[in-house]
Amino acid sequence: MKTWIDRINAILAGLKRVIKTCFGCYYLKGIKEVELLGEDDMGLNYRVYLPELGDVDVVSREISLDVDGEVSILRVSATDKSVDLPTLAEGVVVSLAVRDTDDAGNVSDWSEVYNFHTRDTIRPSRPGVVKVELLAEVSDPVPPAPEPEPPAPEPEPVVDPSPVEPEPDPEDL
Repeated sequence: MKTWIDRINAILAGLKRVIKTCFGCYYLKGIKEVELLGEDDMGLNYRVYLPELGDVDVVSREISLDVDGEVSILRVSATDKSVDLPTLAEGVVVSLAVRDTDDAGNVSDWSEVYNFHTRDTIRPSRPGVVKVELLAEVSDPVPPAPEPEPPAPEPEPVVDPSPVEPEPDPEDL
């Protein structure tokens, strides 16, 4: 007998396999958690723009998604122009290739492989406006901190200006 937790896990597993996009559905086959993100880690979301169709009778496409050696196949409709990838961790190596299937079931060769490293290149949002609030009026204002004094110059080394006379050689005496 399945418990309610087993049923929820089965439903979640089904949801992982089917993701709806605005152009239809695509299926994730064999997607594995490549690198678990910690609670404070940020994942990176990428959109893949697919190449134009080579033939008019193409009915579906497959995208090979290789993330640090873990290969998954994304199946998409021939009408899809782009696909959003699952959230990826920073610093992983990603390889992508596409192939088409026509209405007779014929499958093309894989496209050239596109490789990239995931990197966070999005700068932070601009901070909002700084605000100031007057908290109180006081009768004895705190004077501003005095300017620090410049450091004292280092003393010059003293050199004896008198020339040193060489000692006479004992043979010359």
